[in-house]
Amino acid sequence: VDRRQRQMCIRDRSYDLAVFEKSRAPAETERFLAWYAKQTEWGGDQDYSDITRASLNLQRFFHQIRLIFPPMNGAFAPSDEELSARPDLELRSILRAAARCS
Repeated sequence: VDRRQRQMCIRDRSYDLAVFEKSRAPAETERFLAWYAKQTEWGGDQDYSDITRASLNLQRFFHQIRLIFPPMNGAFAPSDEELSARPDLELRSILRAAARCS
C-alpha cells in the first residue's frame, strides 16, 4: 500500500470514543463486552443529553473536553453567535464529530 492509499484509508475512517468508569467495568474481556453492550443499548424514555445521569467523574471529564470539542447540539452547544465569532469552534466540532468510516 503506497502513501496515498494509506492516507485515503485513514481519511475514510471514524472512531467512537467511549469513556467509562474503570472501577464499574469488568476487567475480563467477555464480561466487559457484555457489560459494554448493555451500557450502549438505547432504551425507551431516557434523556441521553442529561449529563447529570453520568457519574461525577464523567461529568467533570465532559465539562473539560467540551471546552476543547464543543457539542454540536444540546444545552452546552455554542450559540450561532459564538460560532460566527470563533469559526475554530465549528472546525473543532467537525473534527471530533464528523470523522467517517467505511
